Amino acid sequence: MTSFAVVLTPSAERDIVRSFLWGCEYWGTQMAIDWANELRATIEDQLPVMPRRFPIAPDNDGSGREFRHLLTGRYRVIFHIQAETVFVVHVRGPFSDSSGKNLGVEE
Repeated sequence: MTSFAVVLTPSAERDIVRSFLWGCEYWGTQMAIDWANELRATIEDQLPVMPRRFPIAPDNDGSGREFRHLLTGRYRVIFHIQAETVFVVHVRGPFSDSSGKNLGVEE
């Protein structure tokens, strides 16, 4: 079975940091740290193996890339697959800009 490399793009990292900072303010620092660690562990555990098992994201941007998403708690990890690499492009949550009109992909 092929193992995929997983790359968090700068936009995904920014999403995580923004949600972390929001969490620090509303949940407290320790809970925000726990959330961030759990999110990263989920990404590292789930996406390297059979990433195509996750559904196609409803907010595909028409770029020709097939975006998929992993649901974890109240968050969506949006990614696309290129060869044997999974590019995480966004982490969307209830407190993020999740309009879906433009995925704003950066790699």
